[in-house]
This record gives sequence, structure tokens and C-alpha cells, in this order.
Amino acid sequence: VDEPLVLTDNYRSGQEILDSAYRLIQNNNPERLEAKLNLKKQLQAQFKGSAVEFVPYPSANDELTGVAEAVASRVAKGESPGSVAILSATHAPLKQLAKQLRQRELPFALSTQVNIFEQPELNQLWYLLQWVGLKAEDDSIGHVLMGDHFGWTATRYREVLDGSREQMVGLEQHVAASEHADARRVTQQLEEWRQLARTTPVSQLAYTLIFKTGISDTWIKRAETAPRMVRVFEDLGRFLEQMQDYETVAIDPTLTGYLATFPKPPAIEVAEPLGEEGGVQLLTVHASKGLEFDTVYLIGCTQRNWSPSRNRGWQIPEALSPANELPPEHELRRLMYVAVTRAKQSLIVSAATQTAGGTRQTISPFIQELMGEKELPLRPVQQVQNSAKQALNKLQRFYPLQQQAPDSLPFETADGWLELGVNDLGSYDFCPYDFYLEKVLGIRAPYGPQLAVGTAIHGVIEAWYQGKLKGHEVTDVELLTRLDELWSDRGYGSKAQSEQSKQQAKQAIKNFVQREKATTDRSIIGTELPIKLEIPEAKLRLKGRIDAYFKTPDGIQLRDFKTGRKNDAEKLAKAAKSNFQLRTYAVAYQHMTGQAPHSVALDYVMTQTEGEAELSAAILKNHKDKLIKLAQSIRDRNFAPNPSSVHECAAIRYYGIGEPEEAEV
Repeated sequence: VDEPLVLTDNYRSGQEILDSAYRLIQNNNPERLEAKLNLKKQLQAQFKGSAVEFVPYPSANDELTGVAEAVASRVAKGESPGSVAILSATHAPLKQLAKQLRQRELPFALSTQVNIFEQPELNQLWYLLQWVGLKAEDDSIGHVLMGDHFGWTATRYREVLDGSREQMVGLEQHVAASEHADARRVTQQLEEWRQLARTTPVSQLAYTLIFKTGISDTWIKRAETAPRMVRVFEDLGRFLEQMQDYETVAIDPTLTGYLATFPKPPAIEVAEPLGEEGGVQLLTVHASKGLEFDTVYLIGCTQRNWSPSRNRGWQIPEALSPANELPPEHELRRLMYVAVTRAKQSLIVSAATQTAGGTRQTISPFIQELMGEKELPLRPVQQVQNSAKQALNKLQRFYPLQQQAPDSLPFETADGWLELGVNDLGSYDFCPYDFYLEKVLGIRAPYGPQLAVGTAIHGVIEAWYQGKLKGHEVTDVELLTRLDELWSDRGYGSKAQSEQSKQQAKQAIKNFVQREKATTDRSIIGTELPIKLEIPEAKLRLKGRIDAYFKTPDGIQLRDFKTGRKNDAEKLAKAAKSNFQLRTYAVAYQHMTGQAPHSVALDYVMTQTEGEAELSAAILKNHKDKLIKLAQSIRDRNFAPNPSSVHECAAIRYYGIGEPEEAEV
């Protein structure tokens, strides 16, 4: 019998990559023909010196950012974007990487759908249309004033915003009453556009706002240094086409009818050009078969993504399926083999070790097979902290006006002290970009019903404790009357919604009173305690109010009341220990009295759930050091966005940039 012919020469990948791929695929079937016939099918490369690396990241968002930064670094060092591919089991993370690469102005090729309102310029046009159509909030008006059409500086905008608040009038009304030349220009231009909007089809109006105002010339000039502007014009064309489609069937083709039909930006998704010349290739593993690249990044290599039990609907291509049925993990291993052997020089495999919510994720066992006996580095790569300049450069991708940050911060005194509320500094710690909008530019989020509920319930709780301190018990009727006095319907969609929420609040107050009457292990000392914390080495002054503080058998307890719906006491205890406000209040109380509180507590009134924690001396010292670092970071103008799974950063709300839930892999 003739011996079977075995082809083992490989002209694509380096030997190290082929060895890794062989280690992986060997695990597929011990009864494979290679084993039965004692064949040697390990491929032999024409060169050595290739590299295989595994990189863990803390979360899926960190992984996408880390890979995008790594690709940008390679390109900056001279590597051709077209020689790099990023492969994934599914499309979702590739769509997010497309945004990351677009923000870094790196060319890429991806056949997927993206929303045109990811372009800041088109968002500015949308806000302007809303303003012309009398549908704009003050915050979106601010973005238009500081945008391409009017070019106001942040300092000038703040002057007008502060003036409107002092006079308690809307921003547009205040601008209209101003005698300044720039304000008169805005008012005159706005009136001309509104006259035009009354009779002109909305597509012609939008065309006028860009091409008859000189804005198109500004964008063309910008395109000399920003290649993405070509896509801005392409996406603008699609926006105008969508408006024309609306006009063909609309009873009212003007801006009024259009905004009534589309109170939010219309969902206009376009396919990024497949095969953009010289671009980084973003591909699913299936689509990569038959291709080759100098460098390959294989992302999302968790057990969740590469496990038959968590198969999320992606089918094994018929060309990869053998005639005889094999266990599903064999086919998934074959898919990973395809991905690995696309690389010629460098293969970088990565995975997120935690979900966005902090739950631990298991790395796919295929990775250990791929790497062989080499121990996997399971400690995630920590993202390098940007310097102030790098942070501001990063911020440009979200909001291109940040170079206009005023030299003097609104909350900075003449002698250089930062004067902030505890909640303000906590807001900066949570998301510097939101802090920038609210505390530096003065652009605040709309008043929501959650704030109304919290304000009312805090007032009722204060009344209850004040009665206790004065030696008499406030009745339920008095407390509920107080709730009615403090209640606000602002932010609710209807009177019925407000009334339903109020009834829930009343029941929560009744439950709270019953609980407090039965509580014997603590006694009230004071409510709404004003605190002031000065840290001279940081030139930082913080002000705030502690909701309530108590005497307990072990010492003083600081308590913060919340109106959310959390009901897990164990998790609340952990949250209390790490809570920024409570830690800051504890540091302040220690400075004011010379004695640290024994414990702190989060008290969720709506669910009657409490979480208590002790704060050690080391925790308080470390938190004070953190306050000092945050103050310096603010002085450095580090206002980079911090989107997360639990927070929709304003950069996302205004510009549609970020990582939605589908990015979690």
C-alpha cells in the first residue's frame, strides 16, 4: 500500500504561530487519521521569529480600547494599517472597534452598520435644527453656540448662561435681550432661519444651514488634516436623502412636521465601506478564511464566546463541517485554528477577565491549548493613566471644543483654592467629562423625577429626626403633609405618573417610621450636619451635609439616605465601605471633631435596606490622599470621559460615542 502523501510546507505563518496552532488542533480528536496512521502533519514554516502572545484585560471595554491603542501604536511606528487584522467570533465588538479606530482617524474596513450621528458635526446640525424648530433645551443650545455656526468660546458661553440663571429666564430669551454684537448676530440669524423654516422643505433648510452659511467651507478645510471629514459629507448626504424620503409622504414637509415625526435623531445607519484602501481589517473569524495578515489580533477569547453551551447563534460554515458528526467544541476549535493561522508574523490573543458588572469571566480553555505549557498571564493589563495633555487629546475625539477650557475655573478662588461640594468632587471621580460640562461649562442635565423624589423624602426624614431631637414625635399625618408640601411634578411624563410615585413615597415613609420606632441600638444626634473640609496641601475646600449621625454602643455612625431600589444588605455594606461621599464625610468629621466615626451606613428608604461598614484609619488616610490627587487632576484639566456599563456619559448622550451593551463579550 502506498504511503499517503502529507503536505506539511506552509508559506504563510512563522514557525512559532504554526506550532501554537498545532498544539490547539491536536486536542480535537484522538482517533483522527493522523494518529491512526502515525502521520506527522505538523506544518513547517519557511521562517522563524514570529510571536504569539496572550493579553488579559479587566473588561470588554478595556480590551477594545487596549487593542485600538496597540494598533495605533503599530501604525505610528510605521506598520501598514492594511497588514493588521482584528478578528472576533461575532460582529458586535468589531462595530465598537470601528468607532475606536474612527476616533483615532485610522483607516479600517468593516462591513457593518454604524449610525451617522456618531459624527459630532452631524450632531451639531441636529441640535441646530431643534433650536430653529423651537425644540431645543438650554444644554443643546450651548453646544450650537460653541459649535461651527457661531464659534463662541466656553468663557463667553458661561457669561450668558450665568446671566440667564440670574434673571431666571431661558438661555435664548437672555441672548435675545443682550446688546452684545455676537448675541445680536445669533438672534438675527436665528430669526432668518425660522422664517425660512416656515415654508421651506426640511431638506432644503438643512442644505442651507450647511452650504449657504460657509460651514461647508469650514468642513472642507478641516478635511485637509482630518480624513474622516470625507465620511462626514457622505453621511450628510444620507441625512438629506432621509429628509427627502420623509418629504415625499409627509403632510407637512417643513421642519415643524419633521421634528414632530422625529423628536429624536432618526436611526440612519450606513455600511462602512468594505475594503477601505489600506485600512485595518475588522473581520469575523468566519470571514477571515483564506486571508492572511502580518499581524492578527484575536479578541474576546472567553469561555462564554467559545463554548458550545453559550453558542449565540453563529453557525459553523458548511465548508468547515466534516461529513461525520463531531462534538461542537471540535468545530469551535477548528474555527479558532482558522483565526490563528491567518497571522504571518504576530498573533495577539486577548480576553476580558471580568464582565462589565465585575463578575469574573473564564478564559477559553482553547487559549491554554494554544499557548502550551506556558503559564497564562491572568492579571489584567492596567490602562496607563494619561497625562493632562493626553487626556485632553483623548477628549477631542468626543467633544472637539475642549481646548477652549477657561484659564480660571469657575470654582477656583483668586488665591488658587478649589471650592467644591462633596458631591461635585464625587461626580468628577465618577466621570470627569460630566463634571466638566456641569461645573466648568455650566451645562446641566435636565431635572429628573428621581431628584424630586430624593429631595422630598430627605425633607420628611429631616422633619422626623428634628422632632425626635426636640422631644416630641411627629405624626404620620404631619409627615405625609410635609411630603405633599415638598413634592414636585417636574420631570414626570404625566400627572398620573407623579401621583403613583408619590403614593410609593408615602408608603416608604410609613415603613421608615415603623422601623425607626423599633430601633434601639442607635440614637439620633443631629441631621443635615454641615461639614467643611480644608486640605491645605491640595488647596482644596469641600462643603457638604451629612444626612444624619447617630450614637451607637460602638461610637458615632454617619448615615446617608438613598431613594433607589437596592435591596441586598450584603452588597450595600460593601458599597458603604467604598462610597465616595461617606468616606469624604468621615474624613471631614474626623478633622472637625478630632475623632473618626466608628461606622458609616447607606440607608435605602424605598426598600428599607441598610448597609453598614467600618472605615479603618488606613482607609481614611488613603481617601484623603485620593482627594489630593483628584484636586491636582482637576487643575491639570483632565476631563476625559469615563463611560461604563452603569453610566451613560454625556459624551455618549450628545455624540453617540461609546460602548453600548452589545459590546460586552
